[in-house]
Amino acid sequence: MGQGNKNKKDTCPIYLDNQKPESCQDKSACLSACKKKTEGSGMQEITTGCISGNKCACYVPCPK
Repeated sequence: MGQGNKNKKDTCPIYLDNQKPESCQDKSACLSACKKKTEGSGMQEITTGCISGNKCACYVPCPK
């Protein structure tokens, strides 16, 4: 128990700079900011989530 799903890819958070509190409310802006932050890195699977202060964070597959 508590091991999680072994097939699930590990994701690593990427925190965005200069965010306003409550920025997590706007999911599309959050995702576009994440795409801009990871631009050029070839990241395809980007997901977003909320962190403390209701700010946006990006989650990408961890580097191998």
